[in-house]
Amino acid sequence: MRLGLPDAAPRILNPSRVQRLHNVCAEGYPMNKILSTAEDYKTRVQREAQARYLSAEYHRHQDIVIGTYTEIVAAVVGTSISFQ
Repeated sequence: MRLGLPDAAPRILNPSRVQRLHNVCAEGYPMNKILSTAEDYKTRVQREAQARYLSAEYHRHQDIVIGTYTEIVAAVVGTSISFQ
């Protein structure tokens, strides 16, 4: 007995609190979940950046090819018009 109060019985957790504690342990601690999500976002952003870079390079190349063919056709047409 302390301070005139009887010794309390051992504290019993209610079932909903036990379930919440179990869920936290099963899923990992909240900070681990945040770090996992951050790592997922990091890899996703890197993948998207790489995809954008490759797409830009592809379209730049296509513009160069189309521009070259356009210049060739313009030269041929311009030459044929001037000879007639």
